[in-house]
Formats: sequence, structure tokens, C-alpha cells
Amino acid sequence: MFPKHPTRTQLILYAESILDGKGPIYSGIARHVSKCQQCREEVEAIKNSLRFFNNEVIAEPTEELTNEIIKRVREANKKRRFERTATKYRRPYVTVMCCAILWGLVGYFTFGHLYLKSDTLRTHVILQPADSFQFVQSVPTLQKNPVGDEDSLLWHQIEILNSVLIPILNYADIKTYPYIKMVSILDDEMEKARKALEKCPEDERVRKLIRDNMREKVEVLKRIYYRESVL
Repeated sequence: MFPKHPTRTQLILYAESILDGKGPIYSGIARHVSKCQQCREEVEAIKNSLRFFNNEVIAEPTEELTNEIIKRVREANKKRRFERTATKYRRPYVTVMCCAILWGLVGYFTFGHLYLKSDTLRTHVILQPADSFQFVQSVPTLQKNPVGDEDSLLWHQIEILNSVLIPILNYADIKTYPYIKMVSILDDEMEKARKALEKCPEDERVRKLIRDNMREKVEVLKRIYYRESVL
């Protein structure tokens, strides 16, 4: 006698042994099942399930269904190969693009503020030569009554250098700033001398000061032109 109900596995083995007659049938389990309504019903349910699976007929797929399955499998494999190939060839371009964007962002945040600062300085200072060139054209005393041919030659050189350097200085680096600042200082000095010359047109000392500043400005502009042309 079983003190408790047999396990599920024992009941399945008992039901299989009854159906096929191959396995051993234990007398203790048989006596318990004959007396226990719950186990007897469970054994009957197991036997019905086993009969259903043993008698089930596996339907073979038709030729049309087989061809359709093969067709879909081939299409899926072809699509998978195409996606894998496209990803393979697209990966280098994506990598290069990501690297370019990354380097651009690094360069912008690293050197952008320096470039903006230098560009602001150039915008503020580079206009000085152009303004000084306009000032050169607006000095009637020196143009109408030149002291000598040297003044006319200096004005001509400044005119040529200004016209050439204006587009070049738009791309000048920040290292050129000291030269541009020097030109700005010379222009300021010539402006002050011009105002003094308007009050006293015959003052040779002021004329000499303007001439010296013009000569120095020509040399500085030549240095800027040489530096920007070589670099």
C-alpha cells in the first residue's frame, strides 16, 4: 500500500505500461489506483492523451505549399545577404563621416574662440589701412603742394600696397596682428599731423613727420605683403 498518492511520473509509466504492455506494472500502484478515485481518473486522462498522440496522423505538406515555403526562404536569405552587403559597404563611409564631424566639433570648440577673437581683431584693425588710404586722398595740402617727388612716390606705393593687401589681410593669421597694429598707430600719428598741418600749412617739421610716417608705413606694408605671400 502506498501511504500517499503515486507521483505523476509513476502514474504516467503505469498508464504507458497498460497501453503498450511492454513496461512493468507494479502491484502496489495497481492496488492504489483501483481504490483511489483521484488517481484512477488521472490515469484515464493520461491514457487518453497517449492514445491521441499515438493515433495522430502527421499530414505531409502539399507540393504547392512546399514550393511556397522554399520561395519565401530564398527571398528571406537574399534580402538578408543584401542588407549585410549594404551594411558592409556603407560602414566605412559612416565611419569617415562620424570622424569628420567629431574632428570638426573638436576643432570648433578648441580653436573656434581663438579664430573668432582674431577675426574680430582683423575686422577692427584691417579697416585701418583702407581708412588711411582714404585719408591719403583727402590731404589737399600734400597733394597740391608736394615737397618733392618722394612724397608722390610714397603715396603711390601706399596706394598700391593698400589695394593689394586689403583682400590678402582678410585671410591673415593672428601673427600678422602686430604689423597691422603698427600701421594703425602710424595712421593715427599722420592724422594728428594732418590736423596740425591744417592749422599751419608751412610747418616743415610736421611735413617731415608725415613723410617719415609714410616711409615707415610703406616698409611695414611691404613686410606684411612679403609675409602673407610667402606663407
